[in-house]
Amino acid sequence: MRDYLSRVRPAFTPEEVVKLANVFDEAWRILGAGDALTEAESQVRRTELARRIVELAESGIKDADKLRKAAVASLRRAKPN
Repeated sequence: MRDYLSRVRPAFTPEEVVKLANVFDEAWRILGAGDALTEAESQVRRTELARRIVELAESGIKDADKLRKAAVASLRRAKPN
């Protein structure tokens, strides 16, 4: 998550980066941390999750729980069958 943020969105403060990284870790655990995915699929999914968390934060969602819930819901809806 921190690598992703440093490449695409350097506008977050160090404190915000820590919060977003924690949200990412919690959301990834909830999503099953890549269960039954290949390494490549897992990496794509992790990038999607990071991107979604950043988008949500930029849209104004600042609360960590709301960010996590919205990101998890978004990825679950987008999960291929």
